[in-house]
Amino acid sequence: MTNQPARLPSWLKSPLFILAVVVGLGLLFGNRGRMLAKGTRLDARTVETSDGRLPLFGPELTVLNFWGESCPPCREEAPELTSLHSRLSGRGRVLGVSVDSDSLQDASRTARELGMRYPIALLDRPLQSTFAVDVLPTTYVIDSSGVVRWSRVGALGDAEVREILAGPRPR
Repeated sequence: MTNQPARLPSWLKSPLFILAVVVGLGLLFGNRGRMLAKGTRLDARTVETSDGRLPLFGPELTVLNFWGESCPPCREEAPELTSLHSRLSGRGRVLGVSVDSDSLQDASRTARELGMRYPIALLDRPLQSTFAVDVLPTTYVIDSSGVVRWSRVGALGDAEVREILAGPRPR
């Protein structure tokens, strides 16, 4: 018996497999350094939503959630966001941004099927340019003057909802 080095399976050497690994790692870790920093002030603008044209932020708190139809964590957090939207009544709102729908009508239909009961917008170039979202779900909390107060990559759970409802902590 001769000692020959172990051979890698051919699929591990495939350019397609290598590309998939590189892209996957980029999606997993690439957004971490590009998220908007807490304290970033955003420019005022409006977005077309399922509820008509709305300001991106103001006059109340906005919880801006980027989600995708084929994203399991996005589907899991939908009930938390719907609850948060109801609990923020009079103090703020949730605004969902679909990153993979072809039309606002498609995004709204999918959102309703997932139980989302808050306005839905489509990702457009200005939003993508501002927020550089690479990982889903991604959530930002924006105050009434357009300042980013909180952000998270990953699904929101009960603890994050409580943190958002509590608001910024005094320093």
